[in-house]
Parts: sequence; structure tokens; C-alpha cells
Amino acid sequence: MVWRFFKEIGFLSATTIGAGVFALPYVFHRAGWFVGLLFLVALSLIVIFAQRLYFRVIEKTGGATKFLGLIREKLGVKFFTIGFISIILGLLLSLTAYLLIAQNFVKLIFPELDSSLAILIFWGLGTIPFLFRLGKLVLAELFGAVVMFFIIFYIFGMSLGSGGDIFSIPAVSGADFFLPFGVVLFSLAGWTAIEPIIDSRKKSAKAYPRGFSLSVSLGTILSAIFYILFVVAIFGLATGSGGVLTITEDTLSGITGWSPLMLGVMGVLGLFALWTSYLPISLEIKNSLERDLGWSPFLVFSILAGVPILTALFGIKDFVSVLGLAGGIFLAVQYVLIILVSSKVLVLRRWEKFLASLVVLVFLLAAIYEIYYFVIR
Repeated sequence: MVWRFFKEIGFLSATTIGAGVFALPYVFHRAGWFVGLLFLVALSLIVIFAQRLYFRVIEKTGGATKFLGLIREKLGVKFFTIGFISIILGLLLSLTAYLLIAQNFVKLIFPELDSSLAILIFWGLGTIPFLFRLGKLVLAELFGAVVMFFIIFYIFGMSLGSGGDIFSIPAVSGADFFLPFGVVLFSLAGWTAIEPIIDSRKKSAKAYPRGFSLSVSLGTILSAIFYILFVVAIFGLATGSGGVLTITEDTLSGITGWSPLMLGVMGVLGLFALWTSYLPISLEIKNSLERDLGWSPFLVFSILAGVPILTALFGIKDFVSVLGLAGGIFLAVQYVLIILVSSKVLVLRRWEKFLASLVVLVFLLAAIYEIYYFVIR
């Protein structure tokens, strides 16, 4: 039981930690480190609350009906359409974000390479496997998370001897107060790990008491801790002596002074970590469109192959903007739908109803702000 418990924590962290981590130092810097930390803590608590509700929903319904099916069954066709758009387009935007950050890992290995070609290289690595039969890729995602943890620990270790003063970074910057919302939510979202966790428990039903969702909370908390370590490390390197890093939108393009060998190793490890997250996201889209909606494999492959690369090359090329849209709008709507479905399936306590209503209001207002900030303005 203990091993499976820690495995669940690791799996949820593996699902959660991804490309968003590289934008956190930038948005923390723009909004102020205290504001960024405030968003990280507040959204961690909200995400934990919503994901624990979703855990209880899947546990109660048995997991036979997937999230989109639950939306259609409990909320109706209109909400199903909203859910379809938010989930599929949100995941496709996530793939675009991975392509945009992956180009910088490729360029750590081949510095003179053109950005578009670097994007195409990673796109090929993430697309070609779908010409063959793929499983659930759980082990690959866990290995990718281990690699990402190694990168974060290594950079944090470097920062300890840099002599940097992270408190020289402004604590509050009013002009971009709400900037971290979408990026932080994108970085914390891990609800897609809930169903696999429940499925694994079915094979050992006696190992856990009913309603034992502590691993869901701890997985999110562990991810948030790693994010804090990474932000502190980047701030330390940016303010320390030696000029080894400046704070940029994607962090990686600000690296200077590292040896070519270290840059190459970091590039290879980073690409592997991103690749092991890119494939499961693509597989989630594939399964949703083919199994749940009955779309043809050719059409689904065309969407998986075409939409992210076209968006990355000819659409939104700004990494933070993509994360802001994916997190602040599409993920916010997904979590609103989780709350609404939970309210229909579960008998919530009074305080849970109040908090659920508050979360829905906050996410809807934040989504409206993100539309204004990234689309209208």
C-alpha cells in the first residue's frame, strides 16, 4: 500500500509538471515574486479542492463514463459542447506550448539551428510515434518527470553558490498583477491523472479505504514545491555573479556562460522530458476523438499533426501568451465544469457548496480577464 501511495503521488506530479515551469520565473518577475507566490498558493488550494471533488465523482460513478460523457449526462448538450471545445482546444494549445519551448532545448544542442527547423524536429519526434500503436505511456511519463526533477535540482544546486539575492526582485508590480494566473494554473493542472489512479486502484480495491484521496493533494503540493525551488533558483542565478542567466519568457533563451557540453546534456534531457509529456497529451486527444466521439483515425491524426505545428509556426509564437490562453481560459473552464459536474453527482457539505460557488466565480472572472489581456487588448 505504501509503495502504491507514493507511486500515485509521483504519477500525479508527473502529469502536472511540464512546459509551464519554464514560464514561471518570467511571470513571477513581471508581477512580483510575492504576487506570483500568492497565485501559486491560492491556485494550488483551489486545484486540490477541485481535483479531490473529481476524484470522488470518478470513485462514485465507477469511471465507466469519461469526463466529456459525464458533462453530457449531468449538464446537457450545451455544456458538452463547451467541454469539448475547452478540453480539445486546451490540449492542442498545450501541444503548441510544448513545441515552442522544445525549440529552445533543441537549440541548446544545435545553437545555430533555425527556430522553425528546431520546432519541426521536435514535432517529428512527437508525431511519428502515432503512426504506430501506442499504449498509455504511464512509465514514459514517470521517467520524464524524474528527468524534469533532475533538471530542477541541478539548477537549484547551481544557484546556491551564485551569491544571488532573490529579494532584489520586486515583491509586487501592480501593472502585471494578474499575469501569473493562466501560467500558474497551466502549471498546476493535473486532473487528467485522476482516472488512471482510480483505474489502478480497481486492481487492488482492498488496499485503500474508500475516499482516500490524499495522494491527489500531495501530488499537487509536491509540484508546487518544485516550482518554488525552480523560481528561486532562476532568480538566484539571475541576480548572482557570473552572468550565467537572465530572466526571459521561456528561461532557456536566457542561459549564458554554460559550457557546450552542459548545454548539450541539458538539451537532451529536457527534450526527453518534454517528449514524454507531449505523447500522453496527444494520446488523450486521440482517445477522446476516436473512442468517445467516433472520429476517423485519419482525421484525428491530421488534427494531431497539423494544428499544433501550424499554430506554432504561423499562429501564436509567444510562449507566455499560449500558456495564458491555455491555462487562463480553457483550463479555467475545465475546472468550472469539474465543479459543476461534482455538484450534480455528489452531496456536498455546506462549506463545499460555498467554496465551489466561489471557485466557479473566480475562474469565470479570470477567464474573462484573460480573454481581454491576450485576445482583445
